[in-house]
Amino acid sequence: MTASSSPVGPATVRFGRQSTRGVMLGFSLPRVVALGLVVIVVVAVLAIAGETGFVLSGLLWVPLLASAMVSVQGRPAIEWVPVAGHYWARKHAGQTEFRSKPSKPRPAGTLALPGDAGALRFYDDPVTGCVMVHDPHRQTLSATLLVEHPAYVLLSPDEQAQRVSAWGRTLASLAQSGTCAALQVLESTVPDPGVGVAGWYEHQGLHDGSWTDEAYQSLLDQTSVGSSTHRSTITIALDMKAASKAIVSAGRGMRGAAAVLSADMAAIEHSLRTSGLRVQHWLAAAELATIVRSAYDPMESIVPGQPGSKLATAGPVAISEHWDHFRSDSGFSTVLWISDWPRIDVPPSFLHALVFSPGVRKSIS
Repeated sequence: MTASSSPVGPATVRFGRQSTRGVMLGFSLPRVVALGLVVIVVVAVLAIAGETGFVLSGLLWVPLLASAMVSVQGRPAIEWVPVAGHYWARKHAGQTEFRSKPSKPRPAGTLALPGDAGALRFYDDPVTGCVMVHDPHRQTLSATLLVEHPAYVLLSPDEQAQRVSAWGRTLASLAQSGTCAALQVLESTVPDPGVGVAGWYEHQGLHDGSWTDEAYQSLLDQTSVGSSTHRSTITIALDMKAASKAIVSAGRGMRGAAAVLSADMAAIEHSLRTSGLRVQHWLAAAELATIVRSAYDPMESIVPGQPGSKLATAGPVAISEHWDHFRSDSGFSTVLWISDWPRIDVPPSFLHALVFSPGVRKSIS
């Protein structure tokens, strides 16, 4: 008698509640201040004016209490006060609007980006051939890798479990290195009118007027509207402070930091291949400039040789920042924040419907 063993799929995951660590009893500093003011007002009024004053002073302490206890879009209302104050202060100072000034060129080696990203610098590594982005404020050096992957949901349960385990080992190896500042996985939906497929059929297809030719041409015409493709990139950032000794040993400066980062790049390439991902190449300056430019101006078609294909000029022409959305050139963007993840057991592919939802240009990081 033999027991039939069913295939074992990847383990499910249950997310915990949002972290509420604070200065006292899990309350953040704004909530502690608001609750403290409530106590001070109530005690003072009771001592001075008694019950009548307590009722009348409710106009003051009830809103304070509500602001500390009532949540608005996933966070206490009192915690929105510094956020809103910072935004309106920037708006009053004119920092929510940006217009590029071609007459004032940016310093060499910097990305033409507004705001906090204006300090970013890029370095073309002659050894690896990729472009590395240096953040002088955070002391990090980053490189971006283009990867491809098969359809995860079409794999067998055993293969899915192996992919998830291999990806976990990749993250664990980066965490153990002690020099990896961050790892970003960016899945972007990019509009694709199917020019490549249509061009191939134009030159290679048999245009004999048959019903198959008409049906295929009709299919190309229908899918060219609203179609898209997915671009997956993995960005690894080197913590230059933690890797200072290795950078000094490799020759100091950006050259030494690039040598240390290139070692991590080779290691992650090997780990990703064992995870079943198809490693393409590390992005060069022109490719990264195309991604940056298309993020600010999605309606523009980047052609090699144009200003948008160079990092020094790939930034936006105009920016308008609003409370609930962001406009840059031809693009309107908004950010969705997940305040609470699923509280039930979910498989690793639970975001599949969101990633592959049609008709929406999006980036999931």
